[in-house]
Amino acid sequence: DYEVDEMTEERLRFRVTRCQYAELYKALGAPELGFMFVCYQDYPFTEGMDEKAVLDRPQTIMQGAPHCQFNWHVAKDAEDAVAEREAKE
Repeated sequence: DYEVDEMTEERLRFRVTRCQYAELYKALGAPELGFMFVCYQDYPFTEGMDEKAVLDRPQTIMQGAPHCQFNWHVAKDAEDAVAEREAKE
């Protein structure tokens, strides 16, 4: 389940309010593995989607938050996108 907060040509922000992956890994007693196998993949997926795409995801259900927050935007160019990604690491 999800709720869209903003959708424009340059930005997409939404909240995932129910995650079956989180439910599965919680039931298995291994949410940290769920984060590594599922959530962590959002970043390389974003880079592969578009070299100017930048993801900020400050929280996830898998890590105990009430929802996953996804904030994507398109950087001015690929160099700016790389700089923004590196600044978040």
